[in-house]
Amino acid sequence: MEESALGTFSQPFIEGIATPHRSRILGDQEESEPAKWNWAPRRSPSHYILLLVFGQDELALDSAVGQQRVSFAAGGLTEVLTLGAGAKPDSHEHFGFADGIGQPAIEGTAQANKAAARNVIKAGEILLSYKNDYGKPADSPLVSSASDRQGVLPATNGSNGALRDARDLGRNGTYLVFRQLAQHVSRFCKFPR
Repeated sequence: MEESALGTFSQPFIEGIATPHRSRILGDQEESEPAKWNWAPRRSPSHYILLLVFGQDELALDSAVGQQRVSFAAGGLTEVLTLGAGAKPDSHEHFGFADGIGQPAIEGTAQANKAAARNVIKAGEILLSYKNDYGKPADSPLVSSASDRQGVLPATNGSNGALRDARDLGRNGTYLVFRQLAQHVSRFCKFPR
């Protein structure tokens, strides 16, 4: 990918999650400051790969994880940590609280037909290049048409300062942010409501 394309990614992606500005926005201060994270950007190794593995049941999941471990070893990768979510038989999370009640549903999908109206969102809240709840298209990274040698990327219309003859590298894509959070259940239960 051409170097100039990196500057077309969204500003939060370019800045990263551990800048002082983002820390203030997200409340990542004091005991939650980035320097204290298990996955601090300044720690070694500086690059991680996050792999999400799903299975129909625990047996299938264990098998899939085992296959990935074999591939990692063959490719020279080192596993740092495995985090398991653990399947729950009901819709409650590990501490007994109801889970999934605020899941977003994208407008126009089958899930939106069953979701509470407050949980229905525009596609651009999750998918790049589509309009968000403010009626603005979500920022998407761009490349020159010369970089799209196979001609598979959609053209842009040059609006929002986009380069003429650019191709939309991110259309139908999204960003995934990995944050490992700790729950202080006793503090939560004592919090005045």
